[in-house]
Amino acid sequence: MFSCQLGITQEGFMKSIDPGTDLSYGQCIIEYNQDTLIGLSNCFINDQGWTFYKMCFTMFNKEGDVLRNDICSDSIFMHNDFHNDLFRSGDNIIAYSTGSNSKEYWLIYNPKTGEIVCSYDEMNPEDLVVSMPSFTQLNDTTFAALYNDYNEPYTGGIGVFDNQILRNFITIEPSSDYNLVNIKIVDTHNNTLIVGGVVQEDEPGLILRKPFFEEYSLDGDLLWEYDLPDTYDNYHVKAILPLENGEEFIATFFYSTFVQGQGDEPRVMKISKSEGVIWDIPFGYRLESGSGYNSLNNIHIANDGDGYIVGGSVYVHDSIWHQTAIIGKVSHAGDSLWMRSYAYATTFNASNSIDDLEPTSDGGYVGIGSQSYGSADSTPDTVARRRVLLIKTDEDGYISPPSDTEELLSTDFSVSIFPNPVSDILTLYQAEPEQLHYQIVDESGRLLHAFENSYASHYTLHDVSGYPEGTYYLLINDEAGSVESIGFVVCH
Repeated sequence: MFSCQLGITQEGFMKSIDPGTDLSYGQCIIEYNQDTLIGLSNCFINDQGWTFYKMCFTMFNKEGDVLRNDICSDSIFMHNDFHNDLFRSGDNIIAYSTGSNSKEYWLIYNPKTGEIVCSYDEMNPEDLVVSMPSFTQLNDTTFAALYNDYNEPYTGGIGVFDNQILRNFITIEPSSDYNLVNIKIVDTHNNTLIVGGVVQEDEPGLILRKPFFEEYSLDGDLLWEYDLPDTYDNYHVKAILPLENGEEFIATFFYSTFVQGQGDEPRVMKISKSEGVIWDIPFGYRLESGSGYNSLNNIHIANDGDGYIVGGSVYVHDSIWHQTAIIGKVSHAGDSLWMRSYAYATTFNASNSIDDLEPTSDGGYVGIGSQSYGSADSTPDTVARRRVLLIKTDEDGYISPPSDTEELLSTDFSVSIFPNPVSDILTLYQAEPEQLHYQIVDESGRLLHAFENSYASHYTLHDVSGYPEGTYYLLINDEAGSVESIGFVVCH
């Protein structure tokens, strides 16, 4: 016999969301108010071709439920893959995107009406072929955006805009004949802008990228520049966080030589304008055979003021593509304090990522990215293979069990599951870095699902909505052969 009294409230969540299109992946998130989140995603529409995609604004409530989804009809082949930011201007949400014609577009979204205005930035220099834009908000109506030109002589620039009208253009010229790539921009809040990126030197059989930082006034004067030492070759700038003293900033990096299996951990650095690198730590996992790169896409001052919060994704576990989302904390002195990882899909080659992470007014954090199953065969029926991943945590990266239901704990392993009873999504939390193997079986012992984890502070979700009501068991095995089972109840 079992009892079916389901929990209702929960602090935090992890959800795989279909905003109403065939395929989608989240790119940016912003807290519109304490009850509402706004996300920006790429949405794919299969009946018009798999590569036919547009930009979608999705409104979520604070529980992560979709309230509305508005598709920009004029945004064919646009993407926001590289800057991961939304900003609020009055009642509107502002995004800045690259189109298939390598030009920039403003997307102005009114969440109250669902209206999206898409305007081509006709003020761009005509001969500039734009790639990988980044932009930042200076005040309510003023923005600065980066242009990155892949044409010789490989110059880029900063456009300063007021109400989407270009007011000033600052040219960025890399040294020698290097190709300027992967550049980011942030506002220092001191009427200056910091640009970080890499310049690429192409030689036969070699791709060599060198990271740099520069600071400009809003009038275009170069105030400061710094090239990182050669030991940081092929480290790429992902995020920049200026500090209040105006002299220092924190930056995150990923490493890649664009050769499979040649990689290193993502890094977090504190850099001084006068002294260079103050501290530098690796942060995150690395699977040496991974085909992709680990990436810390975001960094913020922690909500409690005691350190820095990073978010992104890392390659781990059992295959060259298996990716899990992460949120972590670094101290002011450069110590790694904690890291938690999150996976909705655990099948072979599954991917789970955070592309944008933002602090929330309740003291926690919200992240948006994508979740995909490793193959068409492992994708559940009636479920899109790639969907938006939305994660909400408390200030320490935890997703708490519902307050009115039971959390089940293992006695021999650092594992818990919740809620119990469960109707749709079962959450498993593994606290320690043990190599553990999991199986879910029914009362007859029939195997329904199997997976494994080997990393610490990890949340995994499993969909039980298709299971008949009844009692089930999570079997846990370690490398030494120890076995423990946790029983739970499925109710609908």
